[in-house]
Amino acid sequence: MTADASNAKIDSNAVNRALRALVWPDLDRLGFVRRTSRTAWRNGEAVTHVVNFQSFNRYLADLMSATTFSFSVNLGVFYPEIANISGMSAFLRDPGRPQESHCQARKHLAKGVAQPGDPSQGDRLNPRLDSAAPRDWVDRPDVWLVLADGSNVDEVVRDARDRILADGMPWLERLSDLTEARRHFAEVTGSTLGPGIVGEQYGGGLGSPNRLQFLGALSAVLGDQAGLRAIVSTMRETRYFVEHPAALNRLMARLD
Repeated sequence: MTADASNAKIDSNAVNRALRALVWPDLDRLGFVRRTSRTAWRNGEAVTHVVNFQSFNRYLADLMSATTFSFSVNLGVFYPEIANISGMSAFLRDPGRPQESHCQARKHLAKGVAQPGDPSQGDRLNPRLDSAAPRDWVDRPDVWLVLADGSNVDEVVRDARDRILADGMPWLERLSDLTEARRHFAEVTGSTLGPGIVGEQYGGGLGSPNRLQFLGALSAVLGDQAGLRAIVSTMRETRYFVEHPAALNRLMARLD
């Protein structure tokens, strides 16, 4: 299966129409009432959920031999209190509608349909491989290929919707529990969907400065003073926070 973008008969508006008809009504019913053509938000007391349909620029599409209106589905959980501790909130245009890339917990969904290509090209799954040579489409678990003539657009959008409902919503709910979120930031290393393809990510490696800030902020929100003291103690001994103490100082101010 190949997708020759140069012979495309449709554009991204066809995908947008399919999203309006097949995806957004279901997400509306689940509380995602704020949205643009490709991103929807659901706001809660302590978190904001993000569902994003990512299209591709010409460079990335050509690397994959996909159309530019093919897409990936990215989910995120944004924790305002973490943003406040880290200082990120000062740079957000609308904290109630963060970009998926600004979320501290992120998940890239895998599709449920097979779109096979040439198995001999498997080493080209990695989009960071830069080559001017033409390449065949290789089925990627994180890319819903929309054919150039648009003949499969409803099929792939329906599958994306089904994956959001079956795989994405439970993940969003799980990471909305602040105790469970804190466990993830403390213990979960993240995951991949294939070579060079991120599945879940939680702001860096275990014990990284980002993770420490996240753990401290969630401990503060949860009212866990003992947990907060332990994180502050670790941060005091971490070179990054010796040189960049702003987040540490904000957490110290939350100690009784």
